[in-house]
Amino acid sequence: THCKAHFCGYCHKKCANSRGAHDHVRECDANLTSNGSYYAEPNIIRDAQRRYRIKRLKRFFQTNSLKQQLQNAVVIELGKDLAELDIDPAALFNFGNLQGN
Repeated sequence: THCKAHFCGYCHKKCANSRGAHDHVRECDANLTSNGSYYAEPNIIRDAQRRYRIKRLKRFFQTNSLKQQLQNAVVIELGKDLAELDIDPAALFNFGNLQGN
């Protein structure tokens, strides 16, 4: 079964058609293959997906203006899910202003 959607497998950018998606993948900043290939080893895909998920979670926290304590509580509650996705919770914790200013 195909979803018939066209998007980048690295950054999830939606494209109008298959050609557009393939062209984008070759130039995508999130494509960490050595030659901008459409094809990547599973570890490269997993790392790209992990980075994408971290970015989206951070954006969610910022967009919803979650207070520091609530954001950290959410990260703790997501601990098992984050572990399954190989996401280090430290990448999402909000430590606030550590300088005390």
